[in-house]
Amino acid sequence: MAVAVRLAEGVPAVECRAFSGEERLGEPSRFEVVIASPEPIAAAAVLGGPCSVTLDARHGARTLLGVVTQWTAVATSRRDAPREYRFALGSRLALLEHRRRSRIFRRLSVPAIVQKVLGEGGYGASAVVLALSEEHAPRDHVVQVDETDAAFVRRMCEEEGLYFRFPCQAGDVDEAIEIADRSADAPPALPDPLPLVDEASLLGPGPALTRYRAVRRRRPGKITLRGYDPERPAVSLEASRSDGTDLEQRSEVYEIAARPGEAGDPARARLRLESLRAEALRCSFQSTALALAPGLLFSVEVSAGHVGAPPPGREHLVVAVKHSWSASMDVHRVEVESIPREVPFRLAQRTARPRIHGAQSAIVTGAPGAEIDPDDLGRVFVRFHWDLEGAGDAASSLPIRTVQPNTPGSMILPRVGWEVFALFEDGDPARPYVIGRSYNAKSPPPFPLPANKTMTVLATDSSPGAGGRNLISFDDAAGREHLALQAAFGKTTAARAGMVVQTVNDERYSVAGSQSREVAADEAVSVEQAYLDAVGSQSGSVGGQHEVTAAGDLGVAVGSESVLVGGALLEQVGDPVKGALQLAAAAALHGVGAKGTAGMIAASALGIAKAAAEGAMQREGGGWEGAAQAGTMAAAGALLGLLPGGDAI
Repeated sequence: MAVAVRLAEGVPAVECRAFSGEERLGEPSRFEVVIASPEPIAAAAVLGGPCSVTLDARHGARTLLGVVTQWTAVATSRRDAPREYRFALGSRLALLEHRRRSRIFRRLSVPAIVQKVLGEGGYGASAVVLALSEEHAPRDHVVQVDETDAAFVRRMCEEEGLYFRFPCQAGDVDEAIEIADRSADAPPALPDPLPLVDEASLLGPGPALTRYRAVRRRRPGKITLRGYDPERPAVSLEASRSDGTDLEQRSEVYEIAARPGEAGDPARARLRLESLRAEALRCSFQSTALALAPGLLFSVEVSAGHVGAPPPGREHLVVAVKHSWSASMDVHRVEVESIPREVPFRLAQRTARPRIHGAQSAIVTGAPGAEIDPDDLGRVFVRFHWDLEGAGDAASSLPIRTVQPNTPGSMILPRVGWEVFALFEDGDPARPYVIGRSYNAKSPPPFPLPANKTMTVLATDSSPGAGGRNLISFDDAAGREHLALQAAFGKTTAARAGMVVQTVNDERYSVAGSQSREVAADEAVSVEQAYLDAVGSQSGSVGGQHEVTAAGDLGVAVGSESVLVGGALLEQVGDPVKGALQLAAAAALHGVGAKGTAGMIAASALGIAKAAAEGAMQREGGGWEGAAQAGTMAAAGALLGLLPGGDAI
């Protein structure tokens, strides 16, 4: 067999001395090549550059394409001898191992994401081929955090049930990569079946295979996916799938789904079980057919004399091919691994998911122009600082849940532009939740620090515009302890039962507008000292009785007064009986006072009687004694009043 090696343009022709390596479905191919060159070759001229290896044998030819990933110069003491070099040849996908990125993909399907990453890694638009047979819905949110592009592509393919191969047609100079999802639809490698022969007959006139082996491994036979969706908390999200022998189905794998939509999806459970059972049956053999390449189908022709051979006509999918050739032996050994066509090929899910340990800082985002932009469950959008493609709007992330205080009705929503801190459920970057906010130079604390370090503040700004602020502040500085409540617009205080307000010292109310009070039952106001009430104008309406009691004096000074009484108006000053007597005496005296001397005598008699009655009421020193004393004094006063000059006695 002849092996031709072609390096980057400008590098002299070389001679291949040995070639070995492995190509495997869903993984970058890796080969080691030993060459001899009549001229020195600088590593900078070939490292990272393209390379092709063409294998030409009796039963066909095949070209392998890739890039040089490692270059070794072998020292020699013979100056006139060809220089020997060893280099590693790998698919271009291997270069993606040197690209480590952190970003978030939004509303893209996994095939589209893989295609995008491969294009950024050096594959041309026409070099990435999507050979898909199934539907792949867009994902709202896919996270790549501190992962190499190669590991990320592999992980995405594992989760989505995809695999890739590197097709090469005659005349191709650039490596292509094909993404597929159904191995049963793979193209054929050969038009005719490969005969299964003894090793001694392997070098016959046509390609054949020998040393066929079927390896069975016990694998789990049941998978159960379970998860939780905050949008459907009462729904039990679970999906199960089983396959294999009864004994294998007793070995159940229970997993918590990374995404809520995966938990109750039977298709996801099927893909996961197929991945777990990907190596349950593997066939291996040696062959002289160079056309066998990973991702291609072939069938086996079995003679009647073989025992333990595959069923006649069964098709197989090539999973891996190992090459070994040296110019000294001129023998090309090809070891092939395959699976039956009816067994779906899936990549084993061995690529670890990235984990974020601890809290991460992020900036709250939202729709253009929005200051507060939650969804119906109070979730917000954030942009993480490590997101290379982070948008500044609601497309920056999936809706992220916010942790609230432990009360039945707490609602504190992060606002656009805030710096918040997020933790990640089970360390998964795709499941963050906001735990709180932090100040920074752009969004400082509400009061200057450290001057106000004794203050504890809960403040919110009006939205939109931040033109006002609602605030509750506590000042704990000794000697000026203070609690302040500020409402930017209105304030409502509601107490279902009683409410007590107690002020040790002074209390003052200031109302710039109007004030109204409504008391459904009684209202009592008790003032131990003075009560001052100054108003511009006052009106009062009493539906029932109105009583005013003054233990001391009562003074009313008015410019003018108008009193309208629909019924009786009674005012009591002192004792009511005494008042009645005084009214009667006043009326009688007014009547007789106009009758001259006789009238004066009658009026004096009435005064004497009035005084006697009052003395009896007071009962001072005995009822009648008081009356006699009062009458005597009144009579003496009356007589003196009738005498000329008697008022001066």
